[in-house]
Amino acid sequence: MSVLYVDNLQPNLGSQVEIADLKPPIGNVINSHRVVCNSAFTLGTNQTWTDIPLGTFSYTPKQPDSLLHIEVVAHVYGSQIAGWSTAAVRCLVDGTSVSSTPSSTHFGTGPNNSFDMAYAIDLSEYTCTSASAITIKAQAYTYQGAAYAVLNTYGLGYVRVMEIAQ
Repeated sequence: MSVLYVDNLQPNLGSQVEIADLKPPIGNVINSHRVVCNSAFTLGTNQTWTDIPLGTFSYTPKQPDSLLHIEVVAHVYGSQIAGWSTAAVRCLVDGTSVSSTPSSTHFGTGPNNSFDMAYAIDLSEYTCTSASAITIKAQAYTYQGAAYAVLNTYGLGYVRVMEIAQ
């Protein structure tokens, strides 16, 4: 087998050979990244948005104009005193919320005086403006009648980024 080494390639403009666009077709998945959030933490009632442990990471898009589908999932183990225990999750990109779910939307986990489990889920989209690294952060919030909620203890949470060519 022979090996050819070349220091410099120059196009032959008279050959009219076209180089195909190397950008993937629109709609194709060009990258996927998943971060598991398996560190349990407890939130009391009506706390502010709180960072989910292990849910903050840097992501560098493969294309400067890609569409990112970002999925945040947290397992919620809720305890109720009066009413429903509720929790919500959201996603921030470079410190700005991109969540499709407004903060007033929540997921109930059970009735009075019980302990119940559920998943809080947020599906977000973000259009990249460059191929520079961005910071993705997952956060959680509990409110309503919850005495407290333990997240990601009996079930795993995660953040998944799927990059789509545009």
